[in-house]
Amino acid sequence: MTVSLPNRIALLAVALLAMLALPVAARADDQSFARTAIERSQALGRYERAVNRAMNRLARTGPKSYAATRRVVRTAIRQVVRTRTGIRKLETSTPAGADAKATLLRLLAVEQRAYRTLDRAIAAGQRGKSGTARTLVTRANRQLRSITREAIALGMELSRLAAGVA
Repeated sequence: MTVSLPNRIALLAVALLAMLALPVAARADDQSFARTAIERSQALGRYERAVNRAMNRLARTGPKSYAATRRVVRTAIRQVVRTRTGIRKLETSTPAGADAKATLLRLLAVEQRAYRTLDRAIAAGQRGKSGTARTLVTRANRQLRSITREAIALGMELSRLAAGVA
């Protein structure tokens, strides 16, 4: 079964939120890190859903919604950058917290690249280069799919750490 790009974005948002909602180590720095990361991911989730809606609208209405869709995607890119910057500044107190932070930052970097690729695809579509647009959408799809798989794996790892299982 093939999952469309907007559905992958929605899956990514759900996976990231689920991953961040899991309890982190009991120390204060890790708890603070988790709370802040959850807040920032929830804000990012709103932008991810907006991209999902914009991509659905683009599929329905075609060329007349290129500009609006690009604006939404660029806004999401800026939000990912803000989220990464905020997460990078947070402190953790255990190796498990540090690993979670590093993985989250890596996943956000891939998400940012995927959105930039999606922006380039929409720009190519605007210029009438449908082959290039399809290629770039496929690439963004692949990037988002890899994020989703990693986010789910990280969520399981965080669940084991939260349960005290090494």
